[in-house]
Amino acid sequence: MKIDRFLRPIPFPTLLGVAVLVLACASPTASGSPPGPSATPEAATPTPVALATESPGGAAQPCTDADLTLEHGFADGAAGSRFTIMNLTVTGPEECSMPAIPTIQLVDATGKQVAIGAPAGEIATIDVQPGTVLQSTIQFNNWCEDVTAEPLTLGVIVDDVALPVSGGPFPNPGGLPPCMGAGGPLLESSPWEIPQG
Repeated sequence: MKIDRFLRPIPFPTLLGVAVLVLACASPTASGSPPGPSATPEAATPTPVALATESPGGAAQPCTDADLTLEHGFADGAAGSRFTIMNLTVTGPEECSMPAIPTIQLVDATGKQVAIGAPAGEIATIDVQPGTVLQSTIQFNNWCEDVTAEPLTLGVIVDDVALPVSGGPFPNPGGLPPCMGAGGPLLESSPWEIPQG
């Protein structure tokens, strides 16, 4: 059975009113001007904390043995290298200056220098305040010499003066790193930094 459906026509004035209403709702703002950009807060940029400042023309006196306490921790080994962490504490009453990267040495039981690690090029001088605690990672490898008079002792050279580093021998007696090729022993230190944690 076929059912015919008859639709009632919508009067023209009603259609015109609906069209005007749709256009009004689609306009950006009531005034017709586009909305301004939304203000979004800028992400905060972290400010790096300086380890120390470069000495302005040697304002602070060079650090001496009396100003510092130096010690190293456990000597470890991996992949033919020997490692330790060297700690520095400024125990003097006043600010003093020192190289940002330490120059280090190893001396044997007779006092003879058997290795030295000096950074290349000109090194900035930093001023350190009383109570400052810093550390540097020490690496020693490629020992191709005859067995020296052990134990070896680590030292730091500041203003042409060798300061002893307590903590016992480095590396441990009988633990000299193996020879990995020509070039002699390699002794290196990382820049002074604030300990983490």
